[in-house]
Amino acid sequence: MDYERYLNETGIGRKPSPIRSQHAKLVSMGPEDDVIYLSGGMPNHSTFPAVKATFQLRDGSSIELDHNATKDALQYDASPGFKELLNWIYELQRQVHNPPTYNNDKHPGEMKCIMTNGAQHGLSLVMGNLVCKDDICLMESPAYAGAISVLNPLEPKMIPIDTDKHGIIPSELRKVLSRWNPLKIQQPGKDGPKLLYCVPTCGNPTGASLTLERKKEIYELAREYKFLIIEDDPYFYLRSKPYVPSFLSMDTDGLVLRMDSVSKVVSAGIRIGVLTGPAPLIDTFTCNLETSVQHTSGLSQQFLLALLKKWGYEGFFANADKMSAFYEKMKYECLEAARNHLQDVAEWDEPEGGMFLWIKLKVMDANPVVEKLMEEKNVFVAPGWYFTLDSKPCPYIRVAFSNTTYENMNKAFESLAQVIKKYKSENE
Repeated sequence: MDYERYLNETGIGRKPSPIRSQHAKLVSMGPEDDVIYLSGGMPNHSTFPAVKATFQLRDGSSIELDHNATKDALQYDASPGFKELLNWIYELQRQVHNPPTYNNDKHPGEMKCIMTNGAQHGLSLVMGNLVCKDDICLMESPAYAGAISVLNPLEPKMIPIDTDKHGIIPSELRKVLSRWNPLKIQQPGKDGPKLLYCVPTCGNPTGASLTLERKKEIYELAREYKFLIIEDDPYFYLRSKPYVPSFLSMDTDGLVLRMDSVSKVVSAGIRIGVLTGPAPLIDTFTCNLETSVQHTSGLSQQFLLALLKKWGYEGFFANADKMSAFYEKMKYECLEAARNHLQDVAEWDEPEGGMFLWIKLKVMDANPVVEKLMEEKNVFVAPGWYFTLDSKPCPYIRVAFSNTTYENMNKAFESLAQVIKKYKSENE
């Protein structure tokens, strides 16, 4: 596998930072090594204003960062992430996904992980080092607005792949791929697609989840046509068990770059994500980290590590189940509110889980309705064109039910129905 052919010129040009590489060696050593470090410009920890931190948890218990943990949290650390936290994440990925590339140093795409400042940061690292102008990028349609925004300045040729309530339709993907001869693809992006982007679980904006059968078919097409799968999966743990196996879990060829996030199962504000994929590509993204943010917030990493150690893997999965049940309840309340007010003016499919309801209004273009809804009723929803590649009139809206109440959803949908009916009477 020649991974360099997937990189753009910026990615190819990235080399490890000598000073950061030396620092990574330092943080991997222990007190017993009796190191005298005079190389890097590390602030003296005695000048840090905080010496310990305590976090009160919702269950009444607490976690404490002692003097050493707080000192480490406030100091520079290795760019890939705190070693102990990374080890915890590696084991989590093994338990949940166990890809063929895990701990497989004979595979050219051996699995590797780095910590990022949220899944969106991971997405930016991936696209910023892979994609260049006119590269062919396949996008599920509709697509996550954040992915479109990352790609637009890079000016690739984004090709939409139709979806339904179960995500990407493999026959539609195969139809698009039929324009290329897989035997003649030597330079992904130019003589064939470079990547396929999707949110496979409880998708954003649709709430759709790919089935295992579809994932297997899509992965085989990736193998045939030699494109990477960008598996952006922040809602993975918000779907009821059993979890549908990920693209990473079936990645025999080292073609999957996966983004995970703790935003939905711990906290959004601590800005921690995980980027997992083939080591040669992850090493390139690490070089990017070294010369940009250097590493994810030390305080956030130490807090997360302490929380995960308190929970253990069993506690982590129990919390994920709790989050899934919480948002499932919110989903059913949203669906009930929609049935109460919108059946005459809109239609929708029940999402598998997650945080969103994708609603098709019975109008040609939802955007004027959305604008009137904001202006006249102070109700905010996302118009569907945010999630399309061409920004043409779109009858859909995305509703986020994750951070509201049943009463507010009823009020919002009642207002939406009123605005739709008024708009239709004035324009149709």
